[in-house]
Amino acid sequence: MNIKRNCLILAPHEDDEIILCGSFINRLKHKNYQIYIVFMTNGDYEVEIGQIRLKEALEVMKLYKIPESNIIFMGYANEYDTQDPHIYNAPAGLIVHSQYGNTETYGLNEHREYCFLKHGMHHEYTRENIYTDLYEILDEIRPELIFATGEEVHPDHIANSLFLDEVLGRIMQEDKTYRPTVLKKPEYHTAWFGPADLKEDNNASASFDYRHPRIVVNSYPSWFYDPFLRWGDRIRIPIDRNAKYNVKMALKKYESQRAIDHYDMLLNSDVVFWQRRTDSITYASKITVSSGDESFLNDFKRNDSLDIRRKSVEVWEQNASIWHPEENDDEPAICIEFDEQYTIDKIVIYQEYNPKSAITDCGVIVKGYGEIWRGKLRRYKETEIKFSAVNTSEVKIRIYQCSDKMCDIGITEIEVYPICYPQNKLIKLMVDNEFVYDYKVVPNIRQKLSVYVVNDIGESCIQSADNFHVDIIDETGEIIPKENIFDKNWNIITNAFNDRYVCVKAIEDSNLSDQIKIYFPKIERQGKIFFIGTPNHWNSGDHFISQATINFLNAIFPDRDIYEIQINEFEQELPRLIKEIRYCDLIVLQGGGNMGNVYPTNENIRRKVISLFRYNHIVVFPETIYYEETAKGYYEKLASQKIYSDAKYLTICAREKESYNQMKILYPNNTILLVPDIVCSMDMGIVPGKPTMGVSLFFRSDGEKAISDNLRVSIIEELQRRELSYKYCDMIYNHNRGYCGKANRQVIIRSKLIEIKRSNLVITDRLHAMILCVMTGTPCLVFCGYNHKIPSTYETWFENIPYVRLISEQDNIANAIDEIIEKRERNERIMEAFKEYFQDLIFVLMEGLDCE
Repeated sequence: MNIKRNCLILAPHEDDEIILCGSFINRLKHKNYQIYIVFMTNGDYEVEIGQIRLKEALEVMKLYKIPESNIIFMGYANEYDTQDPHIYNAPAGLIVHSQYGNTETYGLNEHREYCFLKHGMHHEYTRENIYTDLYEILDEIRPELIFATGEEVHPDHIANSLFLDEVLGRIMQEDKTYRPTVLKKPEYHTAWFGPADLKEDNNASASFDYRHPRIVVNSYPSWFYDPFLRWGDRIRIPIDRNAKYNVKMALKKYESQRAIDHYDMLLNSDVVFWQRRTDSITYASKITVSSGDESFLNDFKRNDSLDIRRKSVEVWEQNASIWHPEENDDEPAICIEFDEQYTIDKIVIYQEYNPKSAITDCGVIVKGYGEIWRGKLRRYKETEIKFSAVNTSEVKIRIYQCSDKMCDIGITEIEVYPICYPQNKLIKLMVDNEFVYDYKVVPNIRQKLSVYVVNDIGESCIQSADNFHVDIIDETGEIIPKENIFDKNWNIITNAFNDRYVCVKAIEDSNLSDQIKIYFPKIERQGKIFFIGTPNHWNSGDHFISQATINFLNAIFPDRDIYEIQINEFEQELPRLIKEIRYCDLIVLQGGGNMGNVYPTNENIRRKVISLFRYNHIVVFPETIYYEETAKGYYEKLASQKIYSDAKYLTICAREKESYNQMKILYPNNTILLVPDIVCSMDMGIVPGKPTMGVSLFFRSDGEKAISDNLRVSIIEELQRRELSYKYCDMIYNHNRGYCGKANRQVIIRSKLIEIKRSNLVITDRLHAMILCVMTGTPCLVFCGYNHKIPSTYETWFENIPYVRLISEQDNIANAIDEIIEKRERNERIMEAFKEYFQDLIFVLMEGLDCE
C-alpha cells in the first residue's frame, strides 16, 4: 500500500499557488503527494475583493481535484494600512489594520479560516497570531515538501517567506527528525514579469531578465532580495504534459486579477525554484557566543528586515536576525555543541550582505582536530568551507580581525552539514538545455539530447545521455540503434525519420525515468555554403586565396548562397553560426600556409569549427602544414590531431606532397586530398599593357624571412651590372590605405596582379608571388622559405614549368637571371593543365551538398 506524503504550497495570495506550482501540481499527485494549499492572506487590497478571491481559489482547486478540506485560508489581510507597520514587523500585542480598516481574520461562510475552524474564533491581526496559526498548520500537516514564495518586492511575499523560515526554524529545533524539503521562488522576477515566450511547440525554459533594474541590498546591488540566490543554483522542475490547459483554465478563474494576461509569461517548459537545505545539524545544537544574541545563528533565517513595507525604489535592508557581538567584545567567538558525535565535511557561514565591517580573519576549530580553516568571510555571498570528513561533537568559530573596528560585524546564519551521499530525485530529458516533452525536430538545426539531474540536497547538473540507459523505439515498438537517431555526441540526426517519430526513454539506476516522443518533419534539403576564416590582414596572398575559393565555389554551385566570415568576425558570429548551420550545409575553411602552431588564430578557428560542426561536411581548402620542432609544436600537434580525428566528414586538402604525406600520418580518420593551391584555379584575366616594370623583388620581411641580407646585396649587384631596372615590391598590401578586407579585396588583388604581370622578371621568396608568376606566365626565380612550403609546392606542381625556377644561395644567380628572363609564356595553357588536379576536390564539395 502506497503511503501518501504531504506537500504544502504556502501562497501569500490567491493565484500565487498557480504561479508557484500550477504547472506541476498533477505531477506531484502522481508522485503520491497529498497536496495542501495554504493562503496566508485574502488578497483584500479593496473592500469585498477578498471574498471574491477566496471563491475563485476554491473554483481553481476543483480544476486540480484537490479536496476542499485541503484548502486552508489563514484569513489575514493584504499588506495592511500604511499608517501601521506590516504585520510581520508589528511590535508584540499591536493590532494592525487592513487597508480598509478590518482588524481580524475571516473566510467564507461555507469555508471558514483556519483559526475559526480550529478554535471557533477569529484572530486579531497581530504578529503573534499569524505566527501561531502558521506554526499549528505546519505542525499538524508536517509536510515532507514545502513550496513558498521567496523574498521579493511585495511585502506579503516577503512575510510569507520569512514567517515560514521562522516557524520552520522553531519546529526543527524542537524535533531534529523533521527535515522537510523547502523550495522557494521569487515570483515577480522569474514568472509574473517574465518574458512572453510561450510557444506552441518546444516551449522555452524559464529565463532571467538581466535587463531588470538591480535591487539595492544593504546599499549594494543584487539580482534578488535574497542576495544569496544565484541563477546558476536554481532547480528546474518539469511541467505536466497537460500544463498548458490546466494553467490557462486556472488563470481564467482568477478573473479579478486579470491573471490570464500573464499566461505566456508564466508558462515555461520548467519552473524555477531554489532549495533551502534543512539538514544542517545546527538547528538541534546548543550555540553559545562570547556576547550578543546567539539565537539568530540557527533560526533558519539568513535574511530579515525591520521594515518590509514597499519602498519607492527596490531597496532591501538586511538588518534583522543577525548576530552582532557587543562593542567591548575583543575576542568574538561562537561555539556550536552537537547533541551527539557527527561526521561533518562542510560548514557554511552567512556574513551579512555588504557589511559595514567585514570579517577579514576568521578561524574554524573542530574539537579533536584543531583549526581546520582560516581566512576572510565573503562580503557578497556565503562562505562555504569544505574539508575532509571529521568526527566531532563541537565546532568553534573565532573572529580575529575585521575591516573597521568602529562598526559592528554580523553573521546571519551558520550551517554545519554531516557527510551525506546525495541521491538523485529527478531526471528530465533536455534538448539544447531546454526541457522537452513531445519534441518536434527543428529542420537542419543541431539539437543535442542531454539529461537534467537533481539530487535530494538541491544540487543540479546537466549530464550526457551516456550516463543513462536510453531506449529508442519506433512506432512499431522496435528498438532502434542509437546511431540511427543520434550522432556520437547525442545530436539528433535531422533527417532520421521523415514524417515519423521515435520514442526516447532515459532510465537511471535509481529507476527514475523520463520519456519523450521525437517527431521528425519532412525536410527539404537545400544546403548553404559557409566560408570561414577569410583574412582582414594585409597579406594579399591570402586575399587571392579567398577570391579564388569564392570563384571556385560559384562555378560549381551557381545557385547556392555563400556566407563568408572573416577572421575578425568569427567570435562575434559564432553564436549565430551554431544556431543557423544545419547538417545539410557545407563548411569551407580558408586554405593557405597556416595549419600548425605558427599562426594560432587560424588554427584555433579551424579547431573550433571542426569540433562544433563535426557532423557537417567540412572541407579545408589547400593548406601547408607545419609544426615547429619544439615542445609547443608537439603539444599543439596532439591537440589538433584529437579534434580533427573526431570529425566524421572532414576533408583536408594538402597543397604539396610534403604536407600531404604528413597529413596522411597525422589524420588517418580523415579524407586527405593532394590539390594545388586554390589560386591555381583562378582565371587571372588580361591586364592591358606590356611588361615594363623591369625586375620586381618580392622579399619577405616577417617571421618567414629566408633571404639573407648578403644575398639581397648580391642580387642587386647583378641587376645593376646588367643595367636592369628593379623595384622593391611586397605581397603585403599598403596598409596606409586603412581598411583591408572583403570590401576592397578586388582592389588588393588587382594591384598585386598588375605588379606581377607587368614585371619582366620576379625574384621572390614568397609562395604566392611564385604562384602568380606561374598563372600569368611571368619569369620567376624563387628562393626557398623557412619551411617546406615553397620547395615542396615547386617540386609537386611547377618543376616542369620553364619560366619558373627554384634556386638557393649556392646557385649562380647571374646565370639563373640570364637563363630565365626571356622565358615568358601565355597563361592559358597552364590554366588548362591545372584543371584536372581539382576534380577530386569538386567531387568532395558536391558530395557535401548532396549534388548529383
